[in-house]
Amino acid sequence: MAATIELAVIAMIIAVVIGVNAGIISAWFQNSWFDYVAMIIALIGVSMPIFWLGLMEQYIVALKWDLLPTTGRDNIRDPVESITNLYLIDSLLNRRFDQFIEVIRHLILPGIALATIPMAIIARMTRSSLLEVMRSDFIRTARAKGMRMFWVVYKHSLKNALIPVVTVIGLQTGMLLGGAILTETIFGWPGMGTYIYNAINYRDYPVIQSGILVIAFLFIMINLFVDLLYAAIDPRIKYK
Repeated sequence: MAATIELAVIAMIIAVVIGVNAGIISAWFQNSWFDYVAMIIALIGVSMPIFWLGLMEQYIVALKWDLLPTTGRDNIRDPVESITNLYLIDSLLNRRFDQFIEVIRHLILPGIALATIPMAIIARMTRSSLLEVMRSDFIRTARAKGMRMFWVVYKHSLKNALIPVVTVIGLQTGMLLGGAILTETIFGWPGMGTYIYNAINYRDYPVIQSGILVIAFLFIMINLFVDLLYAAIDPRIKYK
């Protein structure tokens, strides 16, 4: 489970950082060349199958260019001494920064493959939500007072556009845990996805049922956390 959580967290960080900023810039410069290119790339990202993208990454980046490893979580000749089973944390706890870099290198390809679809969805949702907020009266007032566009977008517009974006991020985080099966199988990642995939091949029904139950439980907990987060984002929302 730790391996899947580590991969899902890295993938979601990539998706949120790139997706949110791409959506902000697209809304800021609406109908510009960047807006059109970003939305076309987002459309391609949503439509692209994970298994095809993973195989292309392995073929081009790992085999042709020999830049990154193709499978596994760490260097099998110098394995990470496990403490929490989260290798990024374990390598730092062991003060092995060389292993930390190696773990990051193993995370890049599966992380990008897993992040592609949520990144595209987050970018499109951020753009549409931000455009709606930027047409509001208080935004026009802020711009009329001479406030810089950067502060108008990041301080006023973005905060008011976060509710639908946070909702999508929560849903996509839950989907990552379930959708990691294909990614983990392609990249030989020893997580819940590979565990369930092997159980399906061996007709091990108790493992399949328990794995799906764990993923469903995490999905529900993530959505509960997102619902509670609404109150922190929007002061108009209060839970009694």
